[in-house]
Amino acid sequence: MAKVEAMGMKGINGGGECDDPAVGGGDADFLTIEDMAAFQTAVKGDKSEQDDLMIGDDFAVDPGSDDQRRKLLDAGLLFLNCSPGFHAPEGKTTDDGEVDGCVTTDYSDDLD
Repeated sequence: MAKVEAMGMKGINGGGECDDPAVGGGDADFLTIEDMAAFQTAVKGDKSEQDDLMIGDDFAVDPGSDDQRRKLLDAGLLFLNCSPGFHAPEGKTTDDGEVDGCVTTDYSDDLD
């Protein structure tokens, strides 16, 4: 927790890392979130934290591979996108996030 908070993340109350040796470097990090608005505000202010972060109602996951991203999308998680001017391509969905400038979406330009 101290490491994540030192990175400027707010609104979290726990987390960890799931090692997947079969994937080879495909570890997934997760955070439990007690204040989603504070968390999204922190993500919005840190551009390095905006690549393929996925969220549920009270948690966030940083998947380690495209396979994990697809499985999490199938399970109902969405990407958190706080990039200025983001617009999902036609056929993809977006919903307002907890703070202005953030959306949840089923689209990631990094997903193959």
